Amino acid sequence: MRKNIIIITSNRAEYGILKPLISLFSKSNEFKLNLIVSGAHVSKTFGQTYKEITKDGFKIKSKIECLIDNDSEVSVSKSMSILSLSLCEKISEIKPDCIILLGDRFETHACACVSAVMNVPIAHIQGGEITEGAVDDKLRHSITKLSNFHFVFTEIYKKRVIQMGENPNNVFNVGALNGDSLLKVKKLSKTEIEKLINFKIDNNTILFTFHSVTLEPGTSEKYIKTIIKVFEYKKELRIIFTKTNPDADGRIINSYIDKFVKNNNKRSIAVESLGHFKYINTLRHVSLLVGNSSSGIIETPFLSLPTINIGTRQKGRVRASNIIDCKCSYKEIMNAFKIFKSKKFLANLKNLNNPYKIDKTSLKIYSILKKRLKKIQNKKSFYDI
Repeated sequence: MRKNIIIITSNRAEYGILKPLISLFSKSNEFKLNLIVSGAHVSKTFGQTYKEITKDGFKIKSKIECLIDNDSEVSVSKSMSILSLSLCEKISEIKPDCIILLGDRFETHACACVSAVMNVPIAHIQGGEITEGAVDDKLRHSITKLSNFHFVFTEIYKKRVIQMGENPNNVFNVGALNGDSLLKVKKLSKTEIEKLINFKIDNNTILFTFHSVTLEPGTSEKYIKTIIKVFEYKKELRIIFTKTNPDADGRIINSYIDKFVKNNNKRSIAVESLGHFKYINTLRHVSLLVGNSSSGIIETPFLSLPTINIGTRQKGRVRASNIIDCKCSYKEIMNAFKIFKSKKFLANLKNLNNPYKIDKTSLKIYSILKKRLKKIQNKKSFYDI
């Protein structure tokens, strides 16, 4: 009898990472896949990116609308409650043998809490990481304790999950699932991606993706104003802006982006979401990624793409040598651009060691779950070191 599996995704970036795994489960004779989409995927404000999922040929079992059209901390908390209310009904209906969750978003945490209370085993991907500037850090570690199986991206993260009392037999270093995803995205030429996004890409073109630093409330306006000041000075830059996650104060960041693009429409564009396909192909052709997204830490090493990582949002994650870290100050960001142009930095890119690269990550996850879900106990013992 086939095992009933739920995979939940709530945004473009998450879906892009999960896509190879979704593909494996959708074709499997061992599992029945139930794909649930929520969060930004079903929000008009964030581009209704679930349409990309259906375009890729995947059947969506259920859409759960949960985002309140506001970006306050109260609204985010209410969104979690709405998602929980709907998900418990879906779980009761589907009766899954396991739920697969990725990452550390507030939507993911809500799903994990409901699943644990309803006695459904959880397979969590991307635990053990640290992001000191984001509330995601607390949520991630909480999800780890609610989960039964742990698929982590590096050996350091594996040790950290075990350190939190998880049995080593249930913790697997499989490398970054992002790598599988990147390899499977059809490569477009520069001309083709320029046509798709309606924007000319040259040697001075950068991709910008910046989100609220949720553990530094009230800083979004200050930070985006500082970054915009740099962009106003560096008039040679051509900038592709992607807008923020549905986090607290995200709209403040988006408003400054919109104002900049309005005043600099010949050298910049802004999109709610590029979608996975266009995002990866844009990364392949720009010269630099700037911002504070996990994509800049985890995905760009696979492409040897230089990244300027601004602020503390990603502080604690394992880094490759393509990353230039800087504080969110005018002086430090300007200096980061100087480092990016330096011969020493560019030479290091040629011998880049990617700490996240392990081949066939999605197949490893699938194979482990295929074996382990045959006999599973939902009870957990705390593993003392």
